[in-house]
Amino acid sequence: MSTDPVFSIENLHLRIRQFEGEAHILNGVNLHLRAGERVALVGESGCGKSSTAMMSLGLMEARSMRAEGRIILDGTDLLSLRRRGWQGVRGRQISMIFQDPGAALNPVFTVGDQLVTAIRRGNPSKSRSDAQGLATDGLRQVHINDPERVMSSYPFQLSGGLNQRVLITMALINRPKVVVADEPGSALDVTVQEQTLRLMTELCADVDAAVLLISHNLGVVRRFAQRIYVMYSGTIVEEADTATLFSAPRHPYTKALLAAVPRLTGERLPEPIPGRVPDYTDPPVGCRFRPRCPHQRSECVDPPFAEPAPGHRVRCVL
Repeated sequence: MSTDPVFSIENLHLRIRQFEGEAHILNGVNLHLRAGERVALVGESGCGKSSTAMMSLGLMEARSMRAEGRIILDGTDLLSLRRRGWQGVRGRQISMIFQDPGAALNPVFTVGDQLVTAIRRGNPSKSRSDAQGLATDGLRQVHINDPERVMSSYPFQLSGGLNQRVLITMALINRPKVVVADEPGSALDVTVQEQTLRLMTELCADVDAAVLLISHNLGVVRRFAQRIYVMYSGTIVEEADTATLFSAPRHPYTKALLAAVPRLTGERLPEPIPGRVPDYTDPPVGCRFRPRCPHQRSECVDPPFAEPAPGHRVRCVL
């Protein structure tokens, strides 16, 4: 695995105009992925994880937002791209696996039509017959035994698990450098979710694609990711390799997240984290977790990044 990042987000700020004021959604986000690496971005619902994913693929409404910072993919700053520029990037160099396969696939076109369109958009010189052959082979790679039937079917004629495999095929069919997976399989049962993660691991290794997994399911993340970024209220508060984060978490928010995970030990359910994610139009100064933190103090208004061990960074005065 190369030590140079193939994808990086550098000091990313995102502000969105709303009726009640300007919401500061992302607050200086920094993260990176190396080729072939599996990285997770975790946090509560409403912490900015999906906004980070949508920004990475240029899917935010430009007229209502103001972005600062850089999103670098293989040397190109994606924030500088116009709509036409994204046509050569999205689906070719970076792709996305959405949370709900039923909503992500178009119900009025067959699976085959949608896969062929994705292939030819990434490879305009491909003939339709060649693209159909690639699509069929792609479905076989995700262990679909009757790809011809799936190719001729509409999404609503297939199970959720099959549609999820179609989405994985579509995301990887053009051998992208980066795949962003936003809670893949979470809308389906746990067995399908496990199959989805296993397939993603196997296929992304085949094409040497880096994966950014967006999730709030720490059990899933522990099995899948090699490194983890913890996000709270649009801010990265801790980053570490998976083993270190689970064995020696340092930020109070990370500790609270891990303590809130239910365990099958017969004990009572864990207590949720008190309070809620702050209002983005009027966020706290400094550490945004401060109003909910049992260890808050005056220094929290300007918390530095500390590095208690190589590769383990924590934004906390403790």
